Parts: sequence; structure tokens; C-alpha cells
Amino acid sequence: MSDLKNTNTHEWSDLHAEIQDWLAGYADGELDEHHTALVEAHLAGCETCQHDVERQRILSERLQMIPTDRKSTRLN
Repeated sequence: MSDLKNTNTHEWSDLHAEIQDWLAGYADGELDEHHTALVEAHLAGCETCQHDVERQRILSERLQMIPTDRKSTRLN
């Protein structure tokens, strides 16, 4: 029974790490339907990732507020 629990914990840990890689894309609405469904299923039970995706959304909103028409300055 202990081996099964360790296997399930390891598999969840691997999935958790993979989901974390997708959170920025999820927050920006860039994932396909399959990956969106996986992330949303994971978020339903993972408070850590819920907080992470909220931070990603806040960051994305703030980045969108930065003017993009600035001219680059070069140092001579």
C-alpha cells in the first residue's frame, strides 16, 4: 500500500509541476481546450496554484498597462 501511495504522490507531483508551467498561458487565455480543462481540473483542488494563477493574472494586467510606444533610448 505504501508503494502505491508513493507512486500516486510522485505522479501528482509531476502533474503539479507541469500544470505550473501552463499557468501563465492559462491566465492569458492562450491554452488550447485540452490544456485549459486540465488546468481548471487541477485548480479546483489546488490552493497553491489558485494563488499562482491569480498572481499571473495581476502581472499580466499590469504589463498591459505599460505603454508600448516608447522609443528606445541608446547610450552613446
